[in-house]
Order: sequence, then C-alpha cells, then structure tokens
Amino acid sequence: MSPPRGRVEYWPIDGSTVRLLTVASMLAIGACSPSDVSLNELLPPTLSVAATVPRTIVRSKVACSRCRLTLEPVVRLGSANGPQGLGGTGRRVKRDSRGRYLVVDINTAARQVFVFEPDGRYLKTFGGRGSGPGEYRFISQLFVLPGDSLRLHDAAIPRYTIYDPEYRVVRTEPYPPIGYLGTVLFADGRMVTNKEGVPGMTPRASRGMPFAPFYMLDAHGKVVRSFGAGIPDSAERRLFQRTTTLGRDGRLYAAHGQAYVIEVWDTLGVKQREIVRDAEWFRPWIKQPALATREPRLPYVTDIHDDEQGRLWVLLRVTQPGWEQQIERAPVREGEPPGTLMLGGVTSNRSYDTIVEVIDLATGRLLVSQRFDLWLYGMLDDGLVVSDGEDENLVSYVDIWRFRLLER
Repeated sequence: MSPPRGRVEYWPIDGSTVRLLTVASMLAIGACSPSDVSLNELLPPTLSVAATVPRTIVRSKVACSRCRLTLEPVVRLGSANGPQGLGGTGRRVKRDSRGRYLVVDINTAARQVFVFEPDGRYLKTFGGRGSGPGEYRFISQLFVLPGDSLRLHDAAIPRYTIYDPEYRVVRTEPYPPIGYLGTVLFADGRMVTNKEGVPGMTPRASRGMPFAPFYMLDAHGKVVRSFGAGIPDSAERRLFQRTTTLGRDGRLYAAHGQAYVIEVWDTLGVKQREIVRDAEWFRPWIKQPALATREPRLPYVTDIHDDEQGRLWVLLRVTQPGWEQQIERAPVREGEPPGTLMLGGVTSNRSYDTIVEVIDLATGRLLVSQRFDLWLYGMLDDGLVVSDGEDENLVSYVDIWRFRLLER
C-alpha cells in the first residue's frame, strides 16, 4: 500500500487561488526487522542478487513518526506573466546564484531558453532555431557554471555553447551530441551521461552492442570509459535509464526508473554503494501495461537530490485515482485511421500524483514518506521543486515550490 493521500489545502499565488498543499499523515509500513521479501523481488534484472558493494535495504517503517512535509508556493513562471510559449510537460528548469530561473520547454520550444527573475517576472528569451552561433535544433542539457555562465548542449548538433552571465555567446566547442537523460558535469570538465548507445556513434554503428548505462567523457568529448551493468541490444531499452544527481560529496547518485534502487559511484566510475528500497507499492517492472487495459500505470522514479543534512530526497510518479478518464486517442488528419491511445491533457497533474520520500544516507532509515496530489518532476537547490499547471485560458505555466521537513 502506498502512502495515503491527505487533505488538500489552498494557497494564493499572484492573486489567484490554486490547489496544492497535500498534508498526508505519516504511515509506517512494515517494521524495522528484516522483510520476508527476497532480493529477487526488489532488484531489477540488470543487478545481481550477490552484492559486490555495500548494499543498504531501506525498510518502510519511518524513523521520524512526528515528521511531515509541507509544500509552500514560491513563484509561478509563465502564464499571464509571459512568455506564452510554455506548453506541455518535459521542461528543464535550472536556477542560478542570482535566483533567476532558466526554463527550456522541451516539448514546444527546445531551441530557446526562457529567463525569469526570482519573483517570477519574465526577463528575456535567448536562442532560436538554426545551426548558427547561439541557435539550436534541440537543447538537451543546460548547466549553470560558476559565476552564472551557462553551458548548453544540442542533441542534434555535435557541440556545446558557452554563454556569459548576460546571455551573450562566448564560444562554441565541438562535442558529441548529448541526449536529455541524466547527465552530470564535473568541475574538471569531465561529464557522465546516461545515454542509449555510445556518444558520437550512430545507432547503426552501435547495433548489436550491449548498452552501458553510463559513459564518461573527457573535457573534449572523448569517451574514456563506460560503466554500469550492460544491457543487450534486444532488451527493453528503458531498463538502462537512470535519474542522476551530483552529490554534495562529489559522487554520482543514480536511480533506476523502473526499480527503487539507487547506485552511488565515485568520480572514476567505480560503484561504492547500492541503496535498495523495500516498498510494497513499488516492485521492479519491465513494461507498463497497455493503456487499453485501464490498469494503473506503474511507479517511476523521476528525480533524486541530496541536501546539506545528508538526506536523499526521492520523487516518485504514481497514478492518481480516476487517471483513466484522461485516456484519449491521439489526433490524426481527416481520413486517417484512429490514433493510438494516449494520456491527454496539457499537464500530467490530471493523471499522476507524487510520492516524496526522504532517506537518511548515513543510517539508511526512511524519515518521511508522503503523497502529494500533483506531479512534482524536478528538484532544485534549497528544497525547491518544480511542477506544471495551466490557467483558465489553458495557458501552461511552471510552479516553483519549497519543501519543508517539520516535526509536529
């Protein structure tokens, strides 16, 4: 059973009233004693039951029974506050040291970056469609560098571009195309990316090769090594996908999407630890059930983030009650056969909730497990988290929230 849904409270934002804080009571599932569930039921097929590194099993009994999470509104980006180009889901949101928000709308405007002031006021847009300096075909990665310079990668053009803090192009460097999946940039210029296939190698050239979840590239884009459990070319491709974050200890934290397992790697690509969550409501899976079955979508790890107190925050997407009402046919041109089934709606808040869990990295204890009635899909520093929404005119926006971990 998953953490329970709590009551819904209302918070004002920019003069309007929107739904959003769910305060769920804490739920202790199971006990501290070892579970009778075997490791075969907790690990994905790509990991061995025989541990090769320290493995922490996180049980479901919460260590802080008086703790709860609150979700407080910070700012809204887009909607009537411009620009009107934000649409759909799948955005990348970053925040610089000045508190400015940088948004790449992957679905509808992946060739531009929208900049907002800390109070949500729209500042400017830079980038554009094309192949010239400062132009893009598909912005896949955005990194905020020291001093608030920016580094943007294009998944379709083998290069990255450096901007100064005022968003002027400084230089462009050749680099293998990097996709939109989990990628971290180290201070020395090395990069680790979670990519389907070898960076710089075409799918045809890599056909038949096993996929490694991670590739390490040097500062010039040369692949220096791959690491992680390999996946045969014929296997379900999503098994290789990871959500990643660069921890405050300088190590790479990588969460499987389809299993509640988090791996910890050092800067040389050597695994240091596995964190395995024993959650009754989340067991490893390979494929989602077909929409036609109307079976609930299976849980998925969407983001992880560590904080200064040595805690790991985990966001998990779960199906909300009544989600099947959003199933519809994809639009087609007149005279064409009916489209495939899809989840409709401008945002995913009509289909998904979010379970937020906080794990103490030192002890491996679960501190909080709480469910919120909206889809929170990305964490920033200082406890900030991102969600989508749409106003009464169906104009899409981004909401920034702040988590607070309180003791009652």
